Amino acid sequence: MIKAADQLRQRVAWALSNVVVQSVFNGGTSRDRPDAWLSFYDIFARHAFGSYVDVLRDVTTHATMGVYSTFVNMQSYARTDDVPDENFARRLVQLYTMGLHQRRDDGTVVRDANGAPVDNYAHGDVAAFARVLTGFRITNDRRNVHDRPSGAYVDRMVIDGIRRDRLPKTRLGNVGYLGDTYPLCDDVPYGAFLQPGARYDYTV
Repeated sequence: MIKAADQLRQRVAWALSNVVVQSVFNGGTSRDRPDAWLSFYDIFARHAFGSYVDVLRDVTTHATMGVYSTFVNMQSYARTDDVPDENFARRLVQLYTMGLHQRRDDGTVVRDANGAPVDNYAHGDVAAFARVLTGFRITNDRRNVHDRPSGAYVDRMVIDGIRRDRLPKTRLGNVGYLGDTYPLCDDVPYGAFLQPGARYDYTV
C-alpha cells in the first residue's frame, strides 16, 4: 500500500478506514482471519472515488462488521419477544454519517429557540433502523478457501427471511416508510423488470 502506484486511492481508502472503524476487541473478528480483514479494507479501496453510500452498503453487509457491531444473527421481535440490537443502527447515524446534531454548511451547530442543539434523529429512528438489520447471517464456508467451518467472511452476509422483521420500517424523522417512493408491483407494466435498462434493487 505504501509503495502502490495509485497513491491517491490508497490515501482515500486509509482515510475512510479511519472513519468507518471496527476492531478485534469487544467481540470483533479474530486476528487470525486475514481474509476477512483484507476483504473489509478492500471496500474502501474499491469505492475510494465513488459514492459513500456504496461504502456504507458494503460495510453493512460485511461479515466482520456484523460480528463487531453485534447485529449478525439478530432476529425480529416477533421471533424473540425482544427488541433488536441497536448498536450498529446508532453507530450508523451517529458516527458514520450525520452525527448527533444538525449543522450548517460552515459546521456550526443549529440551535432551537431555547439555545439547545437540534437533534438529527430520535431514538425511534434508531429502533426502526435496527429492525432493518434483522435477519443477516454469515454465508456458508467456501470449502476450497476456508480450512474451518466458521462461515465465509469474504462474502456478503445474506438475509434469512425467517429471522427478518417483515413489518414496515419508518424513514428518518418518522416521515413515511422505507420504500414509499417506489411504485407498487401492480402499478408497473407486466414484465417491466425484463425491459432493457431495467435494474433490480433490494429495498429493506
